[in-house]
Amino acid sequence: MKVNNKDFSTWNMRCLAFDYQPLGYAREIYQPDQSITPIMSSRRQYQPKPMTFDADFKTVDDAGRFLAELMSGDYSIVDMDDGYLYRCYLSEIDEISEKQGNGYCYTLSIPLSVIQTGTEVSETLEADVPITVIGHLEAECIYEITPKQQIEEYHIAGYTIKNLQQGVTVYFDGIDKRIYSSAELNKFGDVTFPNNRFPTLQPGEQIIDFDATADVVLRYYPIYI
Repeated sequence: MKVNNKDFSTWNMRCLAFDYQPLGYAREIYQPDQSITPIMSSRRQYQPKPMTFDADFKTVDDAGRFLAELMSGDYSIVDMDDGYLYRCYLSEIDEISEKQGNGYCYTLSIPLSVIQTGTEVSETLEADVPITVIGHLEAECIYEITPKQQIEEYHIAGYTIKNLQQGVTVYFDGIDKRIYSSAELNKFGDVTFPNNRFPTLQPGEQIIDFDATADVVLRYYPIYI
């Protein structure tokens, strides 16, 4: 079992409880006065449900180092060796409690908001060839775009990206909401966004339209309820 690709033994810890709660779901319903049939809103809302990660540590320093790991980024990836990954968002920290015996003397109960994902899927896109996106829900994705030549305007999935250099990969990251390359740390101003959204994928078979003037690798983590 791992956190951010580091084994639990890094912090001399053992897991007591990690009980994932499925995503919350909400959809407004309107009841017309003259009909028994409700009208369903087209807007669906999914929210991570709060849960608690309980773990024991051998020393208070081990517990502190683990908390520092959780606080080092916007989220942490927990791998419980069950075939899924868990994207965990830490919003607060509970106290460290001390107990006696068995070598694990300190306990943390860590409140988290969690999204269940699959392991990363990576595909090289081919023109007019369908792909099948797995998972239950819309998934944020990353396009890795490597131009075959200098490009003034590049088009992919309804987006337009300007000023691409031959051989310099551009990362259009819908997960961390960034667009950059090794030559430019921020290309946000070079992108035209339809609907003001970063790229996502709906589950199922689909064809992604893109210009053939670049090689494109698609990466995403399937989202599960």
